[in-house]
Amino acid sequence: MTDTFHTPGFKLHCKILMHLFSLVKNDQVIKAPLWDVAAKGPTAYPNNAAFVQEFVCSLLASSFPNMTPVQTQSAVAGMMAIEDKRAFKHHMRDFLVQTKAFGNAETDQLYADETAAKIAEAQARLQAIPGMVPPNQVNDDMADS
Repeated sequence: MTDTFHTPGFKLHCKILMHLFSLVKNDQVIKAPLWDVAAKGPTAYPNNAAFVQEFVCSLLASSFPNMTPVQTQSAVAGMMAIEDKRAFKHHMRDFLVQTKAFGNAETDQLYADETAAKIAEAQARLQAIPGMVPPNQVNDDMADS
């Protein structure tokens, strides 16, 4: 998600990541421990969710040295706790901006869905009022062929 080449797929990446976190939180789906039991023992973590949370925290801490451990822990705790798709997407967007991995130009792509929806809503409001749309912008289905 932090690679700027993948910003157009941000919404899909959020859905996938949220789904993976939900699978890990549900002990009925993945029953076997995800950590190395031989090295750490079977009681090293209370469940897979605790292991994944610690693993993701350490991964983000090593990838983003500019963030404090408290910031990474709260970001991962939010990723694990949020179950609403829209809230998760907002949380991920806030996290990416917080990491300073994206400059101002790249953050525009993160808001592309909301921007497109606002533009479509404004155009629909204008088209609902007769005479508000200039004649050259009217989509006329009965145009001369």
